[in-house]
Amino acid sequence: MKLIFEGDPLVKTIIGKKGVDENKTYRWSDFVFPLSHKGENYVFNNLTKRCYAVGDGLIISPEARYSSSEIADNKDLTMLVDDLFLVPEDKDEAAFYEGIVKIARVMKEKNIKKGCKSFVILPTTACNARCVYCFEQGMKYVTMTDETVDQTIRFILENARKDSDLKISWFGGEPLIGEKTIDRVSAALKEAGISFKAIMVTNGSLITSEIIEKYVNSWNVLALQITLDGIEEEYNRRKNYYFNYDSAYWHVLGKIKMVNDARIRLCIRVNLDENNIDGFMQMLGDIRTVISHPEDIMFDVVPLFDVHTRESGIAVMEKIFEILEYLETTEFDTSKHVSVKSLRLRHCMADAGGRSVTIAPDGKLYNCENIGSFDSIGTVYDGITNTQLLKDFSVLEKTREKCRGCVSLPDCTTFSRCETPEMHCKYSKKKYLELALKEQLDNGFSKDDEQLDDE
Repeated sequence: MKLIFEGDPLVKTIIGKKGVDENKTYRWSDFVFPLSHKGENYVFNNLTKRCYAVGDGLIISPEARYSSSEIADNKDLTMLVDDLFLVPEDKDEAAFYEGIVKIARVMKEKNIKKGCKSFVILPTTACNARCVYCFEQGMKYVTMTDETVDQTIRFILENARKDSDLKISWFGGEPLIGEKTIDRVSAALKEAGISFKAIMVTNGSLITSEIIEKYVNSWNVLALQITLDGIEEEYNRRKNYYFNYDSAYWHVLGKIKMVNDARIRLCIRVNLDENNIDGFMQMLGDIRTVISHPEDIMFDVVPLFDVHTRESGIAVMEKIFEILEYLETTEFDTSKHVSVKSLRLRHCMADAGGRSVTIAPDGKLYNCENIGSFDSIGTVYDGITNTQLLKDFSVLEKTREKCRGCVSLPDCTTFSRCETPEMHCKYSKKKYLELALKEQLDNGFSKDDEQLDDE
């Protein structure tokens, strides 16, 4: 066996070397993921994030059992026990995982400075599109008043961490409708000497050459997310813009060209279901006609939320993974939705313990950008007052019975607060893990492993 990746150093520190118990029979861990790639065999532990290249003779099967004497006579098996690839037959791995996360969180907390590292700001909930699937449908349009902008700036300056770059995420509604708010907040942060980097989720339709200039020189925007949901006719139907563009699809593709020419990193999110998935390759061809720097573009190809809830959605997921596997052969990057280099201790802004705060246009504070689904945790006027809600979200919940034994457990969300009851999550999460592992193996585990920054 050859060690390919050491794994998460914090988890390694907590676990140490286990050693062989002569009174136990051993089995393969629930978190072991075997993989064949380009003629080589690998075994990966999704809890420790450790990876080995292995020979053909190693049989990795849930039914395989090893006595302590067998292990003692085989240095490779002994190493696999030390590194938790082989565990005692009666080990409760879900409880063990929960314990590791609790300890790791405590150890991390000791090194985390007080204050917020990330602010999601909604300058408005107004939007010039009427996406048929929007989770904000029916929400009242509110735009920040001058007073709320003033208080937002004060709140950020008083609560931002001072030891690292601040992350600002502009969200909406369509954030560019609140251009003046973005101007004022960005200028105030610069005037105060705050080092910050920004990203923006936008439909792209309102981007102009002047906006591009602000992205680069005023707003410190390093990356954008723009959604494209299919080829021309389908996109125009789903976005249903208020403005009468000749073709909203080609209008937005023109904006994508402007962003790409400016060398701003772009994530193109594609929400797919049975009605638009077969047009993806044509859409990709249209994108290629307008861009010059494909290496600056990442695709986030995901199913629409209702696909998760239907057993028939597995057919959509299979096609999505065919698309992702094709994209891996191109210059484009793809979002993997899993971490294969470090254990995820937090899974979203909602359980970040107040280190990421969302500011709504009415000045209310939330621990999630989906402001219509959660209670407020305070206001920019009074600060964070609902600390109990933050504590409730930070509690590590017990593993659901149906999730026990799943290799993807260390990558999963907080269970009772899953956004959708996925019918096929075990299939999809294993496929995301497979794609992410292959990418890291191809890059010698040197590629950045993007996940939630929980510090």
